[in-house]
Amino acid sequence: MNPTEIEQNLSSYIYKLKKIKSINSVVGLEAIIIGEGTYSFFSAQVAKKAAPIYFAIDYLNKEFNKIKQTIEEPICSSLETKISNALDDAREVSCNLQITAENALNIAIEQNDMCLFEAALSTNPNINKENQFKIPYIHKGNQFEIPLIMAAEHKRLDMLKELLAIKGIDINVANRYGTALHVLCKNYHRSKHREQILEIIRTFIDMRADVNAQGVDEYDQTKKSPLCLAVESGCIELVELLLTSKDIDINLRDEKFLPQALKAAVNHNFIDAVRLLLDKNAEVHHIHFYKACNKGYLPIAKMLYPKCIPDEKFNLEGALAEAIYGYQGNYDTIDWLLSLGADINTKMYSSFVHDYAKKLSPLSHSIISNNTALAQHLLENGADKEIAFNELGCTELYFSVATNDIAKVKQILKESTGDLEKKDKGGNTPLHCAVRAGNIELTELLIKAGADVNSKRNHCGTTVLHDAVINNNAAIVRQLLYTKGIDLHAYNFGNAYTIARKQKFTEIIGIFDDYTRSLSQFAEMINIAKHNIKDTLSQFEKYVNSKTAVQSGSATRPSEQALIDILNHYKRIQSSFESKDPDFSEVIKKVSQPPSEIEKAFELIHEDSKAKEFSSKLKAAIVLILLSLTGIGLFIAGGLMLNNYSKRGHALKFFSTTYDVVSKTKEEMENSVNLIEPIQLA
Repeated sequence: MNPTEIEQNLSSYIYKLKKIKSINSVVGLEAIIIGEGTYSFFSAQVAKKAAPIYFAIDYLNKEFNKIKQTIEEPICSSLETKISNALDDAREVSCNLQITAENALNIAIEQNDMCLFEAALSTNPNINKENQFKIPYIHKGNQFEIPLIMAAEHKRLDMLKELLAIKGIDINVANRYGTALHVLCKNYHRSKHREQILEIIRTFIDMRADVNAQGVDEYDQTKKSPLCLAVESGCIELVELLLTSKDIDINLRDEKFLPQALKAAVNHNFIDAVRLLLDKNAEVHHIHFYKACNKGYLPIAKMLYPKCIPDEKFNLEGALAEAIYGYQGNYDTIDWLLSLGADINTKMYSSFVHDYAKKLSPLSHSIISNNTALAQHLLENGADKEIAFNELGCTELYFSVATNDIAKVKQILKESTGDLEKKDKGGNTPLHCAVRAGNIELTELLIKAGADVNSKRNHCGTTVLHDAVINNNAAIVRQLLYTKGIDLHAYNFGNAYTIARKQKFTEIIGIFDDYTRSLSQFAEMINIAKHNIKDTLSQFEKYVNSKTAVQSGSATRPSEQALIDILNHYKRIQSSFESKDPDFSEVIKKVSQPPSEIEKAFELIHEDSKAKEFSSKLKAAIVLILLSLTGIGLFIAGGLMLNNYSKRGHALKFFSTTYDVVSKTKEEMENSVNLIEPIQLA
């Protein structure tokens, strides 16, 4: 080390000393180191930097003394004074901290302090020893560091090379997660200095490092070898380098007794690694082949199939089951297995297929998985639908819905609707099937045919609205919300709205919120319509009085009596609305089917344009109220309780009696008086 290097390093340590002395006392630093008293994270970090300063400056002093005679005055005296003062300050700060060379070595690696690193190495520390120097605020638990592993973890490549050059170093020393070789292989793909790391790994291999050591992965707790980690990194050059080791075991087993390197290559679709391992005669287990089929990795599956070790569990049907279960929209793997002779109608069973799918044929599984496209593809390739009928207990209508055969569904519904509510063995109706598949056209067809939108498919009470929300199908949710009689409060671990909120399905939440907001709009329209009725009746009454103002004792003419009858007719309707418990069915009857004398009265005033105008306005306002109440009825029937109409049974009855009448009079109302925008009814 030359004078310039000594002075540069010394200046850095003097700066740290000043900073340390300015924020805390020696007693405070000691308290931090031994874990006593109250301390901040900042002061703990400073204490950590303070701990090895005396050690480092003492090393600089020794280096200075070696070259002291060669340094000219006054530079020599000045540097000597600086070192002496720094030593005094460092001794004061680091008093009683009991810093060892091993402690200093680890701190140097963590802080990337090459000077301190050299200082620690110059004292011949035990480099295979775990560091037990801890600052409680920073280091928690018993995860003591080992210099070699620490240098690999922090990517201190120069330090790593120096450590490997030390005689007696244990290159296989390990902490709870593995050796330094594990660390290098795991982090290789994230490094910017891959060539240097490859060179270091080559050094490990030349030094006969244990390339088959199994470290514990900190995330999944599986025991992985360096080769397995190299494969997972996706870097073929690293895999090739490790395979040059004479001691490498490419068939090293994982905790499930499967060759882990090939398993990792298959899971990560690492074709080059699979090819390389197979060239080295890696052992192929049927699980490897099944996994490739499950993930749809056809090129890998084709490489593995000829080399699969035959056993009692391996068959093409098991691979087909995996391909069906893992289907992601590509038929290539399925078609390839069928071309090899896999039986398309064999019951599915393999190591991976979930219990609910076992003992079902591929076609049945595709149906219960709501995979319409796959079901159609299997039918085209010879799948027997009778097997699905028997396994699922479904009807022809249900099967046609499941396979998206719209023409067949229309034909069946035209002939009979008797199978609309027939359930399969899982409790699903055809409507459940259509909703879960997200098929809007079939959903509409079945609802129009009379399918029960509140049918529950299991003991949990799952309705079609639940299914639509769970599948995050906003279009189906919107369609169902405006369906007559839909029960919004059906409970299945919450109603449909609460499920949408829990899952944070923002679009569906917005649909529900828009739907609910229209309640206030309906209420506002009712108030407007009632005001219009009251105002129009007042004007109509004045008009009638003016037309019927005759001499006392004179008989009332038929046209005048007709005006009086019509006025009284509308007054009775108004009083019905204002009553505490209105009979809406009677109101509807008065509007749509007035008594014969009122019908005759309307005929008598057909030439009285003013009377007809009043009548038209009154009828429009009344129909507006009925429309609004019908809209509210939709909500009440769905379980949303309102102050004046909280009886659900009453709401359902009102809804069913008003629905058809209001729908028929809606067009007439809109054409007569443009009071509101058209209201969308189901």
